Formats: sequence, C-alpha cells, structure tokens
Amino acid sequence: MSKTLLLILSHPEANAVLFRNWPYFLRAGCDMLGIGRLGGRCRWPENHQHIEIGSEMRAHWKDDWESGSRRLVDTFRHCLNSVELAQYTDFFLTDYDAIITKALPVHPGGFVSTVICGPQPGFKASRALCHPWWMDRVTVEQFVKAGDELMAAGEFEKGSNDYWTG
Repeated sequence: MSKTLLLILSHPEANAVLFRNWPYFLRAGCDMLGIGRLGGRCRWPENHQHIEIGSEMRAHWKDDWESGSRRLVDTFRHCLNSVELAQYTDFFLTDYDAIITKALPVHPGGFVSTVICGPQPGFKASRALCHPWWMDRVTVEQFVKAGDELMAAGEFEKGSNDYWTG
C-alpha cells in the first residue's frame, strides 16, 4: 500500500508565504514534514513536524551553485535513513510557495515531475524539471546516488535545481 510524505522546503524569509499557503498544503491529504534551514528561524504552523537541512544563509542560486543541490540530496538522504520515515513508500517534495488544490492520488511509481523547458545555452541537461519532485523509495535511492556522483564531479548546473534534476 502506498503512503506518501509531503516534504515542504522553506527558508526564513519565506515564513509569511508558507503560512499563507498552509491551507493548500493540508489539501494534499497526507502527512507532512517541513524542511527548514539550519539556524531555527523557519516557522511552521501548528507546531508542525520539521527538520533543518542546509545553510541558513539563502544565497541566490546564481551565486551558490552547490548548496541547492546538496540540500535536495541531503533531504532525500534523510528520507532514506530516518527510522521515523520508514513507513513511507514515496516522497513528494515541493517548495513553500506551491499551491496544492486537492488530495494527492496514489503515487504511480518512479519519478514524477513537470518538464518546464528544454535545452538552454550553458546547461548540460536536455530539460528542466520543476518541483514538485515525487519519487518512490527506489527512485530516491537512485537520486541520492546520482546526486552524490554529480556533486563529487563538480556538476551543479549553475545552481539551477530544475536543470540539475533534469
């Protein structure tokens, strides 16, 4: 049986937007885990369950190519390694500014996302994949492994997580 965990990426400057969008996250109809940044300045409604991953300093992706990729990989690594999350079969990761309009369906398996554009000058990926990124456990394992390999090789797609994931 499929059991999805909604992961919400946020940062301290996004607290107001996160609170505004909270009713939409509740519409997903599944358990949620907030992913804040180190430093404890992210706020979560209703004393919601959350963890901190990634530097508190939110550099623009054009200025800090590595931190966004590392935060994605470390978030999914946490999903794999946390005993508390062992019950979940898949993980739906999105940003604080997303709007969810209805309950999520059963995860179809593999990797689910949206292609937002094709190849662009200066990027190696043939496409960009915008959040949400929805993966089952097997795909998360593959994502973490490939992500570690890409980062070790210095591949960050100029800090664009959409192209880096693509």
